[in-house]
Amino acid sequence: MKLNYRAGLLRVYIVLAILWIAWGTYKPIAGWKKSIIQLHELDVEEAAVCKRQNDAYLALEAAGDAPSQKMADCEWVRQNSERLDSEFEHKPVGAIYRDAGVLKTAEFCLLPPTGVLIGAIVVLWVAHGFRKTAPQSATTHL
Repeated sequence: MKLNYRAGLLRVYIVLAILWIAWGTYKPIAGWKKSIIQLHELDVEEAAVCKRQNDAYLALEAAGDAPSQKMADCEWVRQNSERLDSEFEHKPVGAIYRDAGVLKTAEFCLLPPTGVLIGAIVVLWVAHGFRKTAPQSATTHL
């Protein structure tokens, strides 16, 4: 059984190119999801800071000291965070790609497979040149 390396390598290239393009297309969405998680973590941290500030204010007030600042409006912080979260989470997919850069995403997805294809064509063309037999001229047989 003779193996056909060209056909096998072409299929490997096609599978890898499709996987690369699919991953590159999903990458902006994955980055957006990661940003949502970071935004939620920041919201939790802001709420904790606000609560600690208010607890410190109440402790100073209970001790009879005049606090230098007034109580923080934690409800306003929570409402503002919810509004931002809602806007960010319900972002259309087109806006995600626009923010990531449509051309940048397309370049990331298409340039590596195209470069590999062009490189393979050049290598095969050069290798084909070495396999060709040189034409015989009539003067060499004299």
